[in-house]
Amino acid sequence: MNKAIQQVRRFVDESVRPFMRSTVWPPPYPEPLVSGMRELGLFGLGIPRRFGGLDTGDEIVLGVFRELAKGCLSLCALLGSHLRVARYLEVQGTEDQKKKFLPAMANGKVIAAHAHSEAHRKDPVLFETRIRETEKGFELSGRKGWVTNAAHADLIAVVAGFRSIRYAGLSVVVALIDPSRPGVEIGPNLPRMGIHGVSVCPVVFHGCPIGISDIVGELHANGRVMFEESRAQKYLNLAARAVGVGEELLAVARGYLASNPALAEQPVVRLRLAEAETLQWASEAALERAIGTLSDPMNAALSAARAKVFCTDALNRIAETVMQLHGGAGYAAEGGPERIVRDSISLTFCGEAKDRILGAIGTSLLNPRSGPTAITPAQEASR
Repeated sequence: MNKAIQQVRRFVDESVRPFMRSTVWPPPYPEPLVSGMRELGLFGLGIPRRFGGLDTGDEIVLGVFRELAKGCLSLCALLGSHLRVARYLEVQGTEDQKKKFLPAMANGKVIAAHAHSEAHRKDPVLFETRIRETEKGFELSGRKGWVTNAAHADLIAVVAGFRSIRYAGLSVVVALIDPSRPGVEIGPNLPRMGIHGVSVCPVVFHGCPIGISDIVGELHANGRVMFEESRAQKYLNLAARAVGVGEELLAVARGYLASNPALAEQPVVRLRLAEAETLQWASEAALERAIGTLSDPMNAALSAARAKVFCTDALNRIAETVMQLHGGAGYAAEGGPERIVRDSISLTFCGEAKDRILGAIGTSLLNPRSGPTAITPAQEASR
């Protein structure tokens, strides 16, 4: 096992699980755990060593998320958003932008949030959050919902539409915004059933002034391409999280049954446990198969989409089974699986709803040139 994955497994055992068991509910911002992630260098996963990162490959990053998900999905959400922004900079940022942001992001002094979500709008070309050119320069206006870690982020990457006569060929960009800048309003933490501790807030931009240097690639990078490519990577990351949570739930179930031997002797209980374990085995196989396509760009995105759908769907079934095996104790907050089950539901729609992904997969199977996650503006507008 890779050293980074081993360290995260130990971190989850020694720090994350005890924190989640002992904290008040809903939990506060997990600063002790975030500090531990800094010490492990997790904010530098995938970032090149010349910028202070660990320069780990995608497979190791996925292994880290699989382990971290066993302890706390909120931390996965925070770290996933941060690394998505780092990937934007690594792939499309200018050299000056890389030198400015990546070293601080790698050591966790700067933690980035990713602002893209808009109600009923999935194609970034149709985003209402836009950057427009004025006589004084550029300004950003609009509203993003469900921005993970918005209340504590040091940097927010905003996927926005772009309108400029001088740059008519560019329709989507990614802007890097300091949340303390004038014109940025961080909304309240949104009430929700799970994924607590790390904030999830709307962010509103009121004519926020920006310069060309604030845009990833300085108007030489296609924001839509960056967003779509990172979306496929997120699918695989979510599949890895689902596999990790499934492992955790089944470990909880086995522990509960070991302490209740009379219950474990019932044939129907053994049947349900075996069914859940088999689903977990299939999820692990689906994840491994998708990881095996990472070096094949023609198939990687399609495999990631399939893995995301299957692994998160299987996790929901595993979670339901584990709750049933616990009976009433599983529904009680002190019963063990209750928090994990609530958090796991979010993986089904995080990144993209299941039916939308399946529709895109079906389109790609019938028309391979369309791409596995392609949704045209016309299709989006008709929904």
